[in-house]
Amino acid sequence: MGGKFRVNEYGVGSVIDEDDLKAASKALRGSESLSWGPLVPQFEKAFAEYCGVKHAIAVTSCTAALEIATRILKIKSGVEVVGTPQTFRATYVPVNAAGATIRFADIESETLDIDPKTIEDKITSKTKAIYVMHYGGNPVDMDQVMEIAEKHDLDVVEDAAHALGTTYRGRNVGSIGDLTCFSLQSLKNMTTLGEGGFLTTNRDDYAEMARTLRTYGIIGEQRPRAEKKIGKYLAPEPRISDHADDSWDYDWVRIDGWGIHARMNEVQAAVGLNQLKKLDKMNEMRAKVAEWYGEDLQKIKGIRLWKVRDKSRPSWHLYPCFVDQGKVKINMFDLIHYLELKKGIRIIPRYFPVHLTDYMRFYGHSYGECPVCERVWFEEQLNLPINPRMPHSDVETAVRAVKSGLEMLGRRL
Repeated sequence: MGGKFRVNEYGVGSVIDEDDLKAASKALRGSESLSWGPLVPQFEKAFAEYCGVKHAIAVTSCTAALEIATRILKIKSGVEVVGTPQTFRATYVPVNAAGATIRFADIESETLDIDPKTIEDKITSKTKAIYVMHYGGNPVDMDQVMEIAEKHDLDVVEDAAHALGTTYRGRNVGSIGDLTCFSLQSLKNMTTLGEGGFLTTNRDDYAEMARTLRTYGIIGEQRPRAEKKIGKYLAPEPRISDHADDSWDYDWVRIDGWGIHARMNEVQAAVGLNQLKKLDKMNEMRAKVAEWYGEDLQKIKGIRLWKVRDKSRPSWHLYPCFVDQGKVKINMFDLIHYLELKKGIRIIPRYFPVHLTDYMRFYGHSYGECPVCERVWFEEQLNLPINPRMPHSDVETAVRAVKSGLEMLGRRL
């Protein structure tokens, strides 16, 4: 991530230890096939049990999971979804690629999650789903979102890239919405060799479609063929492995969607199984770093802490805090430049309001669409580095730099 910073963002967001290395080595040495074997199903079972959900489908990335979710729900041209503007573009890549329209709700200024109060007026007769993102691992108010979805007969897709181990009012994220998509990329709270993901669901039909779609399968409607032959050639009995699939036995009546190639491999699953065992411990380490930040930052006039959802446990994937412009007037870009260039504190603002990006402007979105998100990002939000391995001294260094920046650049009100 660069070597010029005193307090940096680590390139790996989890703790890699000897057990992870042993698991990878054992899988490499012992697997007959690195693509198919017992470890991926074992990992899927363990992940489903951890989330408290019926089905967990392992894939190559959260983006692949979102792609599959979008295909399951038949999101396409002429269809609309309601979503949050405070997220990475990957949340909507499949939606845009399918030609669907996004209507952006706004966010809660204290949690940075989608504000349920701004969802309903974005719903039209064309709306098929609500897309939410648990920002930084702080859970969305899912009870309100699910109530709105049920009222309007909509599906809920959760982007849980930040929410590994997050709980919402006693329930694990991954067990609440219709389809939940997780990331196991290098920066995340646990990883599978730098890339990977999961799609979870309690719906049997969605799970069956997901497993089909992750391995270039087809979903739709078939009918049995009267004769098991192709032209003059009868189907071989017993069947041979000829990649004919159902060609001898069925004809397609309707094809609703084609799959992609998104299988997780055995070595990734081996590491993932070990990482999952220590996820709660790694999240506890992050929570301790967050506690250190909170204790010191709350002493600084002009800084407001991130509000954690009531009766919930965040994963602390990110550590955002806010400059209270009512107490100290400051240009946020000047502060970020000061922290990085003068004090060596790595600041990566996540995320530029997605509705204002050049590609979303191409689709007709514009400034003023999500005023809370815009105000918070441009005037208030500051994301400080956080990692389970981060020492207390780094937290103290970062906090001192923030205090110094406000004193040097800010104007007290």
